[in-house]
Amino acid sequence: MKYFHFADSKVAPLPKLGRVVRERRLPAPPEEEKRPVRTVTQEEWDRLTGKSRPQEEEYERQAVGRLRKASEQGHAEAQYLLGDMYYARGEGAPEDYAEAYLWFNLAATYADASYRYEYVASRDRAAEELTPEQRADAQRRAREFFEATPPD
Repeated sequence: MKYFHFADSKVAPLPKLGRVVRERRLPAPPEEEKRPVRTVTQEEWDRLTGKSRPQEEEYERQAVGRLRKASEQGHAEAQYLLGDMYYARGEGAPEDYAEAYLWFNLAATYADASYRYEYVASRDRAAEELTPEQRADAQRRAREFFEATPPD
């Protein structure tokens, strides 16, 4: 069995595996010099990333439009993602818990069994933010949507 010796380290063989385990003592890292943090303006950020905030907002609006189109055709994952945009992110869509509840409810209805639990949990989280009237209205709208577009 071979032993390896390193400066400032202990070496011990592992008899069953035939490997060497070593404990190394590393010197403590030197105290780093505190450097001031430089903030970046929006114009600098746009130049560095090649994308401006208006471009990002337009992209998000387009994404919501595409998700809405797929959602209206009964695509469960698109319904879930659209609900998520209304619920958590508010990106491309205003934060609207009633609208999120509607799309999460439809996603749970149209989804395969493997995704249904996650979609129902999201629907229930959105429901906690609603008044009983808002929830009843969203359920009515979901029922109307379901009657107009039954699942395959």
